Amino acid sequence: RGTTPGAHWEVDFTEVKPGKFDYKYLLVFIDTFSGWTEAFPTKNETAQIVAKKILEEILPRYGFPVMIGSDNGPAFVSKVRQGLASILGADWKLHCAYRPQSSG
Repeated sequence: RGTTPGAHWEVDFTEVKPGKFDYKYLLVFIDTFSGWTEAFPTKNETAQIVAKKILEEILPRYGFPVMIGSDNGPAFVSKVRQGLASILGADWKLHCAYRPQSSG
């Protein structure tokens, strides 16, 4: 659990019924300190989208995260994610899918 706002984020994709613009997923970020939720519709479930949303949406508004948690889905185990975590200086913890208790 985060000790300050924006320090620890949990992130995951969730599937939604395709709408008007063919968005099939929501990329969801939850600040573990406050419970604040940010959600972004996406057409695909990729590491590039995760990196783009962190750099363009989360970072400018909330600053550098200390820790990011996610399941070990394909969008989160890629080299893009590893490189982003290294650049941000964030610890990216992977946990079991469908088992939120494993994230601490």
